[in-house]
Amino acid sequence: MMTATLLALVQTSGRLFDAQIAQLAADASALACAMKDDDQNHSELRERAEELASKNGGELFGLEIKTDRCVVVVATSSVLRRSVAVSISHNAVPTLQR
Repeated sequence: MMTATLLALVQTSGRLFDAQIAQLAADASALACAMKDDDQNHSELRERAEELASKNGGELFGLEIKTDRCVVVVATSSVLRRSVAVSISHNAVPTLQR
């Protein structure tokens, strides 16, 4: 019984750690995407988001780019996390939306 409990705790801890990594990677990718210049196209923004997701331990799973916001979904080995960053103008610092 103790072995089963210990294994469950280890598995739960791993998922919580993966969730933190995935959320950090999603937030970083969304902010990078929302800090776009007027001359950047969608493929350049996607590359930037993929790069930041990878650097932060995740993999870009989905990306939706709107005029004023970026919606990013990042995956780790066991978790998906979503983040939205909004920028009201190209001179303003983007903010995360929860």
